[in-house]
Amino acid sequence: MVAEGRWVAGLLLVLAGLGCDEGAGVGGAGGGGATGEGGNAGAPVGPPTVGKLVIEEVFYAGSPGLIEHTFNDQFIDVRNDSDGLINVDGLLFGDVFGAAGEINPGQPTSPFADDEDFIYLANAFRVPGLGSDYPLLPGETLTVVHDGTNHQPDSVLDLSGADFEAFIESSGKDDDWPTVANLEVVHFTGGFDWLMPVFGPAVVIARVDDPAQLERVPHPDFPERELLKVPVSSVIDGVECLMDEGSEAYKRLPASVDASFIIVSDTYTGESVRRKPGSANVPGLLDSDSSADDFELRSTPTPGE
Repeated sequence: MVAEGRWVAGLLLVLAGLGCDEGAGVGGAGGGGATGEGGNAGAPVGPPTVGKLVIEEVFYAGSPGLIEHTFNDQFIDVRNDSDGLINVDGLLFGDVFGAAGEINPGQPTSPFADDEDFIYLANAFRVPGLGSDYPLLPGETLTVVHDGTNHQPDSVLDLSGADFEAFIESSGKDDDWPTVANLEVVHFTGGFDWLMPVFGPAVVIARVDDPAQLERVPHPDFPERELLKVPVSSVIDGVECLMDEGSEAYKRLPASVDASFIIVSDTYTGESVRRKPGSANVPGLLDSDSSADDFELRSTPTPGE
């Protein structure tokens, strides 16, 4: 998915002194990444004046598989939907604590759902880099994945060319796939790899100066674990995915981040949710902070595009 020669080109951009305020970058399968391709003809690109990073696609439900269903092919796409270069170094990815619906009888809603000022992450990962190591050009996509490998035939997805994967070295059970760089582990609540809830995650991207300084609060269900408390003011974008249309009470994101929610038809269907394109009057991708309006169901995921 990453264009050949991209890291060298990214270094050249850094040496040229390019950068911006909102992030660090790499390119996904959609085209030139930091190579200066993808319609920019290698010309210098300044800081964005219009637009931002947005979550473009989330694939969380898992795939049916020819042999058995799988969830190791989960991914998140983030697009530079601005008119300037954005560095994605230090960009924080996370899923918010809380059930996506009444998965089991009597399933409680999140006790933090009414907090309009903070979100509470079950897991958080960070793009590495020193500030301008990973430049993302306008219109390019950053792809982070559960496992950066070819998941066929149990999935239609080959994620061996993704930009970053979640690797939990401490578990001793996770595979470190050689073609995909690792995200930095900021906060992890257990298991052997980062698994977004297959019934529906609340996914965010955020900017935090020093994640180590963020407050940790007790996990409501497992006192020995903690959740990462992140100011809503640090959130760049978020999308709420719930189990079904009747699960609105289980929303975890404040309305200021996502006023509604989106669903897929079921778990292990191979479906994703993807942000809709704009129009002549709305350039770029739709971003009204209401996922019911901004996202649509896709039967076939398209990472990096």
